[in-house]
Order: sequence, then C-alpha cells, then structure tokens
Amino acid sequence: MRSVIGRFGVGRFGKFGLNSIRRYSNGVIFQQKVVKSLPWYGIGTLATFIGLAVGVTKVYSDDLETVVVSSKVSPFPVHIKSPLIESSTLIGHGIREVSFLRMQVYALGLYIADSDKQLVSKVLHSKFLESFYEKPIGELTPPCEGDNERHSINVHSALNDKNISTILIDSLLDAGVRFSARICAIRNTDLSHLRDGFVRTICNNPNYSKLLHDPEREAEAERIVAGLDELRAVFNSAPRGKTKKNEIVFVELCQEGALRVVAGTKELGIVHEPLVGRLLFEGYLSAEKPLVPRVQQGCAESLSHLV
Repeated sequence: MRSVIGRFGVGRFGKFGLNSIRRYSNGVIFQQKVVKSLPWYGIGTLATFIGLAVGVTKVYSDDLETVVVSSKVSPFPVHIKSPLIESSTLIGHGIREVSFLRMQVYALGLYIADSDKQLVSKVLHSKFLESFYEKPIGELTPPCEGDNERHSINVHSALNDKNISTILIDSLLDAGVRFSARICAIRNTDLSHLRDGFVRTICNNPNYSKLLHDPEREAEAERIVAGLDELRAVFNSAPRGKTKKNEIVFVELCQEGALRVVAGTKELGIVHEPLVGRLLFEGYLSAEKPLVPRVQQGCAESLSHLV
C-alpha cells in the first residue's frame, strides 16, 4: 500500500500543514461556535451534538436497490457493475445546480469500488485521525455505545472539516481506493458542456491553484495542464456530441489513478495523468468547496460506516 499521505497531503497545504491543523483544530472537531451549555465537547451546535450522540445515520440500507435522485430522471442503482470495470456501491447522491437561478443540470451519484471498501478502515484508523488534534479526540466526542461507534463519529466529523478532509480523501486515493461518478443529464445538453464542467471543477479546486503557484512544483503544474488537455481530447473524440436527458456519463478512477470516461456504454478514452482524477474527486469528496454539498455529506456518512 502506498503512503497514506499523498502528494497533496501533510506539508503540501501551505498554512494548513499538520502542525497548523493541530493548532487550528485545538480541542474542536467542528470549526463552529461552541455551544456554551456544552463546552466540554467543543461541538458547534446543539443539533450537531444530538446527531453525534445517536450516531451517524447510514445513508443506504442494505436491502435498497435504487435511489431517486431526481424525479426527472431514472432512479440510480445502489449497486452497479457494467459499464464500470469494478463492481461498485453508491455512497452519495445529489443534484448539480448552476447560477443563482439554481438551474438543475444533472443528477450525480458517487460510488466506491466494492473490493476497496476494506481499505477505508485501514487508512482512516484512530491513530491517524488523532494526529490532527492536540487533544485526544475521544475527549471531544459525546458519549456513545462503544469505541467503534465513537471512531465512526470522529471520522464523519473529520470528513466534514474543511481544513483536513482533503488530506483524508487524498490518503484514501493514495491507498488505492477507487471511486466513480455517475452523471445523468436532467436536460438535453452537449458533451462539450460536461467536458467544460469537469475542467471547471478541477480548476476550482483550491489545490489546483496551490499547485500552479508553487515554484517547487513546476513539474506537477505542467503535468496537470497537459492532463486537462488529455481530458478535453477524450471528450472531443466522441462521435456524437449530444447528451440527451436521462443519458449517463461515467468517470471511473482506475489503477494508478487513471480516469476512465464512459458515455452510455461506450468508452470514450482514458486520461492517464493521475492528477486529473485526484483533483476531480477531491472536488466531489472534500468538505472544502464541494461541487455538490449534499453529495459530499452523503459520502462522509457512508465512508464513516466503513471504518
């Protein structure tokens, strides 16, 4: 297994390196105003306290087969194989909206490869999580039934912490955890619009800007620029540029971080530069500027149940 601290991990986050995160997260899991009546937990709101006290709710029950993401498109399968390489399970879903009019563009579902689920607990173990806080995180969590539930709550909290969630997601990616995104058009559109949306998601990732402006990472900056050109070329290779309502596009992380793009059942191509897939899925999974907050929150809950 590769190191759990990725190329964007501890020491790569400018003012939010590990020591800074420890200071910033001194005694708190959520970076919110502390409720005066509950000062010993350092939890942001009474609602948060109640939610943590009863545990993290499981997003999808084991017997669920489909989920309605939008009434305008077909339900999303909870478990899926074809046309993906790996059998995968849904961990979060929501709707991508754009502009102040909140125009619905597509329904989005994120999946995790079934064979990689066991890696989540190996990466997000309690000792790794405690490295981000000055106080033992056991002191910061409301009373619960046992250590496993307490750890699940702490992982859920950390994945929703905008200052450290990206490090945790990068650690999962470095360990080889493979995610996929299922995009279903809510209205007729063009593949070029989806292509440009993927590029914007990557460019809006705070780590993209950090990478481009770090003089010590010039080689990586050149790689991501070339990788975005590779992504555009994959979409431009499609024989038909239209995507009708209810049609599906998949992006799937493969071995070594390559990104596979599928429209319907046809593979458009593979983006071999791993920085492209990494920055894209950071944009989906990180609590810092998530593309679709509901998707990120659902994924945080689902991943916390795998530890």
